[in-house]
Amino acid sequence: MGKMEIQSLPLSVKDCMKSNILVSGTNGQGKSLWSMAICDYLMRNNFQIMVFDNSGVWKKKSSIPFYYQVKNGYFGFKIDEFLDMNLIFDISLLLPDYQKSFIEMVLNEVWLDRAENPNPKWLLIVCEESQLYLRNIRSLISQQFWRIASAGRNLGIRVLAITPSIVSVDSEFRRLSQQRYQFKLPNELNTIKRFNSLYGKQWVEKALNLKVGECLYYLNERIRKVKVPLFRSSIKPQNYQVSWYSFEREEEISLLQRIKKRILGE
Repeated sequence: MGKMEIQSLPLSVKDCMKSNILVSGTNGQGKSLWSMAICDYLMRNNFQIMVFDNSGVWKKKSSIPFYYQVKNGYFGFKIDEFLDMNLIFDISLLLPDYQKSFIEMVLNEVWLDRAENPNPKWLLIVCEESQLYLRNIRSLISQQFWRIASAGRNLGIRVLAITPSIVSVDSEFRRLSQQRYQFKLPNELNTIKRFNSLYGKQWVEKALNLKVGECLYYLNERIRKVKVPLFRSSIKPQNYQVSWYSFEREEEISLLQRIKKRILGE
């Protein structure tokens, strides 16, 4: 299903320009496949897609044409090679702390490039397992994500965040995401309480009993149950070879420290 007839589904280009997107739900229920379907649809409607994937799944199942495997020791590539591409950054080989630093570095360059060189093409930033980065989006460690999520619309940038639980994502990001897809709700007390406070008891019962491919669609303070297709791509992302500069371990650590200092303004 490389091309999807999506007119009857809960998705529109206009809504994706208006708001960030939050896709949540327990594992194995279709949230990543639906996110891939969203990206496929938006690419065919002149969006640029940039994915940060720490699961290793997107390079196997999505229709994004290229992926780049980020490894320890290869942080010296030229980031400007990627700024106009539809691309997956596969960061599954990095430790979480390095993942955060890498994402912040790239998002900083994306912001600066768009601010200095206005681009008519909208950009969707996709973040798999986003709870690792968006638990406290207002902290110093997530400043680039915070800036893009809150003010990215001015530069034609939106964020799609994928997470198992809404509890693990900062409430401010949830407020900035007026388009949400809730797949089967994890049977966890804190998650159920938070979901109940947001949407009410009747929707808790529905969310706990959703089947694979079913979700609750929230848009502009309205919610309804929908069924979405489990995306299958007719193409396979290709490994993109970049111009890079190899670093030894000590040099790599030094580079990451400099990146953090630049981001934090130290």
